[in-house]
Amino acid sequence: MAQKLSNYDISQIIDEFAEDSSSEIDDNVDNDDFELGLNLFLDDDEPEFTNLLPVPFDINEHEIEIADNNEVLAVPLDPPVENIIEVVNDASNWGFESSDDEDELFQNILPAANITGQLHNDRLNIIPPENWLPTNTKPHPHAFTGTPHITNSINSNSNELDCFKIFFSESIIKLIKKETNRYAFITIKSLKRRNLLKKKSVWHKWKPVTLSELKNFFSIIVHMSLVEKPHIKDYWSTNPVLYTPFASSLMKRDRFTSIFSMLHISNNSKYVSKGQPGHDSLFKIRSYVNFINTQMSKSYYPDQNITVDEGVCPFRGRVNFRVYMKNKPEKYGMKLYVASDPLTGYTLKFEIYSGKGQLDNSITSLYERLLCDYFEKGHTIYMDRFYTSPLVLKFLWEKKTNGVGTVMANRKGLPKQSVVNCKLNKGEMTFARNGPQICVKWKDTRDVLLLSTVHSADMKPVTVKARGGAIQKFKPVAIIDYNKNKTGVDHGDQLITYYPFKRKSLKWWKKMFFHLFKITIVNSFILFKKIAPPNKTLSLKNFMLNLAQQLCEIDDDSRNNVVIDSNSRLKDRHFITRLPSTPSQKNPRRKCKVCMEKIKKKIIDRGRKETSFYCATCNIPLCIESCFEAYHTKNNYWE
Repeated sequence: MAQKLSNYDISQIIDEFAEDSSSEIDDNVDNDDFELGLNLFLDDDEPEFTNLLPVPFDINEHEIEIADNNEVLAVPLDPPVENIIEVVNDASNWGFESSDDEDELFQNILPAANITGQLHNDRLNIIPPENWLPTNTKPHPHAFTGTPHITNSINSNSNELDCFKIFFSESIIKLIKKETNRYAFITIKSLKRRNLLKKKSVWHKWKPVTLSELKNFFSIIVHMSLVEKPHIKDYWSTNPVLYTPFASSLMKRDRFTSIFSMLHISNNSKYVSKGQPGHDSLFKIRSYVNFINTQMSKSYYPDQNITVDEGVCPFRGRVNFRVYMKNKPEKYGMKLYVASDPLTGYTLKFEIYSGKGQLDNSITSLYERLLCDYFEKGHTIYMDRFYTSPLVLKFLWEKKTNGVGTVMANRKGLPKQSVVNCKLNKGEMTFARNGPQICVKWKDTRDVLLLSTVHSADMKPVTVKARGGAIQKFKPVAIIDYNKNKTGVDHGDQLITYYPFKRKSLKWWKKMFFHLFKITIVNSFILFKKIAPPNKTLSLKNFMLNLAQQLCEIDDDSRNNVVIDSNSRLKDRHFITRLPSTPSQKNPRRKCKVCMEKIKKKIIDRGRKETSFYCATCNIPLCIESCFEAYHTKNNYWE
């Protein structure tokens, strides 16, 4: 006899199914958290097995077998030929069938089977003998030959949604729709096979998500970023202190949480286990990462200066590439290498650090991937001490690219005796030049060591704040320019933190997905400012307000656009009306709002509390006797 589980047990099981297959948790065979997946169309004659937890479809005798050695569920992934038609029909009914235009869009941006690539090591490079001389010759940096521009897909007549669709296009929403429905189909099928679903389980009510629902879903995500509340359920609260009608006017709470739980953007059956050729730690979000990276570089070309720095996606859960960054406001999370425009904070390109063994993370190899679109054009790269060394500046110089950055004193190839080890008093400077590179050391409150292929060792007067008032002091020109142009990534991070989407999640990829979602909103805002009239005042808050409204209005004829004020039920005039008939019901009935609240608070016993009447103004079903009057005259209408 099947064991009956509570709603809490069911939610725990769903969380286990939703755990990420590419995280550190799932890579251990002894751990019980596995990702669901099933490869439906294998070409090999022999059945293949996996150490994941695939969920078979209800077809013939395609049963699960328990392995004797480690009790990991092993399932032959090749379904019987006679059942392929049934599987295809399921895909159509559940809304995850493939479309030709979608497959064509993403087939060129997915990574190759082996993404490790050729490894480089800076330590293996032979650094030639350096000839640093104390000469302050005029620099001859590479001339800038690029042409700054923004995409011609938007113009002065474009609205906020037009800018956002560059990074969150219809094709992305279709991909999310397909993979979310696929994951829901596999998960619910598995729970049914194991008799783990109660009759009143919310998953019995699941229906394939539509494009319109997903647009409303992401509109609510934007709303939640602007209006912060302690819990997700509070966005549907009718308490006057918490009440905001936007989310409830778009979607029911249970439907939103169901979509949030089943949300997916990848086909789990294509996941390659850790240690196998072609394994990708970022598989869960790879298609989305590659797509927005392509759109970012295509949609905006920066001026001469580019900032390279590290960003962080806050996350304290378990994932094998989580890092600790003591200088960041959010110290634990997933690291991103980011190239951005220092003038606007626009993210030009990024790469997510996915741990050792995936990609070569030496600086020159990272720059080959991150800055490949900006070489040979005379750009100037501003970077911090983590990235800077004589070898890196030499690499950039050979790519006809300039470099400026603070540098650690223990880097190889620096002029140790004449610059690095030189003792200075406050305000003093020393320098040495080697070809196009100049190494400058200047002491303010502490020693500052800097490398540049753009500057000379000249100093310039600047006005700074002090305790007694503003004073004038001399600073090296290289350090002044560095301080001015090193803020690109920090500027972008600052805009992201203004209105964050802070919701707890055990799945690392969801945290990263919504972090990238916010980056695309900030980029859209920057593009919108570029095309707006010069005299128009714009703020990120107003941009997001308009975006949320424009996004939810698309393809949503069924939504009631009337938004009721929290106190309107007590002030306005209301009239009782019979519920209109539908094609399936001539005399429809709905659950009374007041009666259901009384049952919930255990004021009355459970029972069928349905009515044929409702308030047309509030769009709330109410009993015609006492409930209609109580709802429109009492704050606590259930008492």
